[in-house]
Amino acid sequence: LYPHWGVEVVAEWFWVKVTTWGEFVFPLDSPHKKPYEVLVLGRYRPTNARTSPLQMLSVPVEDKRLIVSVPSALHSQKPLLSGKYLKRSVFLDH
Repeated sequence: LYPHWGVEVVAEWFWVKVTTWGEFVFPLDSPHKKPYEVLVLGRYRPTNARTSPLQMLSVPVEDKRLIVSVPSALHSQKPLLSGKYLKRSVFLDH
């Protein structure tokens, strides 16, 4: 769908979910649930020739980031971004 929407992929981040003891929350080879999610980050790129330079400004996004966190007790709650770090999470350089 990204190309149809005029969006280009700019980065893929990986979110690994671990227990408070640092173990995966599910086995890596589990056929049902995985202990990770792939976050695909995209940026809208208008194809309109009348796009202003201000609309074409883009913020650099680092590719291949790894986020490791203990999941929240609330179903489907994602880590919260706060500056360069995630609340209850750790950014690891590639």
